Amino acid sequence: MEPHFHEKEHQWEMFVVQSGVLKVTLHNPDGSSITSFLIGDEQDVHAVEFEPGDVHSVECISDRALILEIKEGPFIEEQAKTLLKF
Repeated sequence: MEPHFHEKEHQWEMFVVQSGVLKVTLHNPDGSSITSFLIGDEQDVHAVEFEPGDVHSVECISDRALILEIKEGPFIEEQAKTLLKF
């Protein structure tokens, strides 16, 4: 999932890794990387929550991954996320 953020106040987001490993990267608004960390199997962390406005990307680095994505509704696809333009 490429770098993006959620604009609206209610658009927090949580990923819970059921199996596999994800690389999570937090970005500056210009797209540059702030930090990266792994979540999932054999990691200390199995879930991550993003606040509205947090610029983030997620990449599956295992062969497969199963994640539960939790968001507050309503879900309106056209307003779901804002991709960075860089």
